Amino acid sequence: ISKNVTFFKTPKVNDNKKKYIKYLLKNCLKYKINIIFPLMDFELDVLSINKELFEKKKIKVVISESKFIKTCLNKLNFFKFFLKNNINTPKIFLNFDKKNRSKLIMKEIKGSGSNNQSIVNKKSLLELPNGYFLQKYIHGKEYGMDILNSFNGEYVHSFTRKKLLMKNGETDQAIIVREKRFNDLAKKISKITKHIGNLDIDFLVTNKNKIFIL
Repeated sequence: ISKNVTFFKTPKVNDNKKKYIKYLLKNCLKYKINIIFPLMDFELDVLSINKELFEKKKIKVVISESKFIKTCLNKLNFFKFFLKNNINTPKIFLNFDKKNRSKLIMKEIKGSGSNNQSIVNKKSLLELPNGYFLQKYIHGKEYGMDILNSFNGEYVHSFTRKKLLMKNGETDQAIIVREKRFNDLAKKISKITKHIGNLDIDFLVTNKNKIFIL
């Protein structure tokens, strides 16, 4: 690592958001940092809310609007948002129905990655825990897609990969794929979300070539 690279450790965001922002801003000014790329889920909302504070000091935060970030961090709101915009997502359930014979996946509403995610059926689950929801299990090949937008929320580029191996909810091995339908999907999502910077989307492709956003 180059000796010119400087590292500093911020306070934990979830412990004290005001302290985190104050410390980060102070060090950005100290080390003359003029652009910030958030990498963790738990940084997004607080940085989006305080975006103008940094920009007044001529520090660019590459981040979307707070409303869209809140939608992404809440999986129920995320699925409703995409269904409203006519993009396929697996059907979701807020209650466990014994008559439902579908294979289901239980997920945290505000979970990150695949944490505490499990496959359930009517024999293994009688009551849905608080903070969780159910989603119909879809058989298919899993893909990851990065959709890059400009600072104005306009489509720039997209990159799709077919997942070969997953570890702890993250892609460990994958191969690049280039298909027009994936590029068209990326452009459609870009236009709907108007996000800033990169948006990481996971989706499944069934044997009937139907795409479901996860």
